[in-house]
Amino acid sequence: MKRNRRLLVSVFDPQEAREALIGGARIVDCEDPRTSLGNISPFKIMRISDSVLNYKKDLQVQLSTNIGEEQLLFDKGANGVAIQKFTNEIAGKAAQAALGVACAMGKNIHPVNIIKIGIDAMSIDLIEEVLLEVVQTIRRSIFSYSQIVPVFFIRDINFWDERKTSERVIKELIALREFYLDSKGAINLADFYTDAELARILPSDAKDTYVSLNEVYPYSNFGFSNTPKEMLKQLIDLCAKVGVDGLMLDTSIQHKIIRVGLLKHFKNSEDKGLGGNEFPREGILTLDEVNFFCEYCHWKGIESYLAGSIQDYQAEVLWKIDELDSIAVRGSASTAISDPSSTQKVGDSRHERRIKRELVNKLVPPEQRGDINA
Repeated sequence: MKRNRRLLVSVFDPQEAREALIGGARIVDCEDPRTSLGNISPFKIMRISDSVLNYKKDLQVQLSTNIGEEQLLFDKGANGVAIQKFTNEIAGKAAQAALGVACAMGKNIHPVNIIKIGIDAMSIDLIEEVLLEVVQTIRRSIFSYSQIVPVFFIRDINFWDERKTSERVIKELIALREFYLDSKGAINLADFYTDAELARILPSDAKDTYVSLNEVYPYSNFGFSNTPKEMLKQLIDLCAKVGVDGLMLDTSIQHKIIRVGLLKHFKNSEDKGLGGNEFPREGILTLDEVNFFCEYCHWKGIESYLAGSIQDYQAEVLWKIDELDSIAVRGSASTAISDPSSTQKVGDSRHERRIKRELVNKLVPPEQRGDINA
């Protein structure tokens, strides 16, 4: 049977979209790497859509984007669980946002675009309420053919606790505003920002400049089993019940910063970054657990998507899973690129890297690889 496997590449602008297409991406995902969740403005989505339409009209390419989850939350409690202002507000905001991004993507590229919905920090009951509201709203709209794909963050508390005190980790998460005001916190924002910047960041009634990083919490805080396969089964059963089209596993920004990704792989320990002085890469799920996820998704009638700092050597293994529909990447498909008009050396942080066709081509399904210069 011919497989319709697709590499999803997250891009920020029209040029990155063209690089992704040349490299072999089949899903062009609109994302802003300068934010922790990748939320991007509707106008930028429209520009990316135009660039895809204008570049290669003979390709079967889908657009995707996400509505994140921060905009859906009023606050997070001390245990990391979302707090609602009142019943159905989070679900209502999710449905409004889904309609907004569906409109921005339009139907010119492909009548079936993909709306990703972050469901982190939500209890099982709240996830069901949010997804059901989005499904019912989109199915009644002019964008009824859009695919709805929730994104769930897998986690490993032990790795997070081991690496979260690193100065580099703290700096990157502070830059991404992954913190909350805490007078007893160990981090002083005054060490990272000027007085003028602090005035813009802090509320007017802030009593000091101390904060704590947003934490990572176990699955059980949200009503799931802490055993990976049992948790995956609960999650897939829920998604199939509400009628979404697929499910993506990803890792949170905290895990990305500490170099902990989706897959356990024997080469992870050798991967210490380009300079060789980063944390060795780690993984959360075994190949057997990932295979179970993909097989059970298909058993329940939904598509399987994998993300979470997937590297090219990991993709080679993952594409051998028959039931895998899509791999989603950005970091491994991007690199630091210097401004040709400047002698200043460019940085290599998450938001300074750019998508490159050669790196994309290493990540596409083996049966789709070809001459990217053709």
